[in-house]
Amino acid sequence: MESEEEMSIDKCRMNSDYSVLTTIHKHKLSFFETKTFKEIADFSDKNTGFVSLAFPIHRSNIIIILGKKANLRFPENTVHLWNIEKQESIGSISIKVDPMMPDDLLFNVFLANTYLFVASRYRIYMFDLMTLEHEFTFEDVYGKEGCISMYYSEKQIILSYISNNNQSIVKVNKIKILKDGLKYSQRFIATNFASVQYIQISPKGKFLAVA
Repeated sequence: MESEEEMSIDKCRMNSDYSVLTTIHKHKLSFFETKTFKEIADFSDKNTGFVSLAFPIHRSNIIIILGKKANLRFPENTVHLWNIEKQESIGSISIKVDPMMPDDLLFNVFLANTYLFVASRYRIYMFDLMTLEHEFTFEDVYGKEGCISMYYSEKQIILSYISNNNQSIVKVNKIKILKDGLKYSQRFIATNFASVQYIQISPKGKFLAVA
């Protein structure tokens, strides 16, 4: 029987199409269908609860896992694509920490269209989800909860974050998805705040709220 500590939820996360809610426990990941809130799957392991983040790719059996310190299977600064049915990894990404920036650790993962965005304290890395090949790195990122916001559609991705060098400035990056590749553009928004603490792009990507 699970103890009260093992049953407690450390973190929750919705997947990109909001179809599945993932709850992270001490030794277990649980997946619930949001329409019925019935548990549809789980992944139990002694080390599973020590992951930073986990959520499935849409309604598939593939989950994205962000590793955490002290986990031998999913170590810190790694992102894994894990097949629940086969209980095996089908791909992983490892980010090396700059020795000049030892606190530049991975803290979040975003899935937009067919691209995977991995956020650290000072950077956002963009990967192709199908191949896990590196596409682009966004620098000068004030990376923490509430400081990164994203909107995406079939043809474009809008990525917004606060400047690490000047936290009164918000940077908005537009990534157009073309047949022959990607097209990047960036805009700087200078606010009248001494420091922006929170940003959020509206559901259709037309408005940006800052606080």
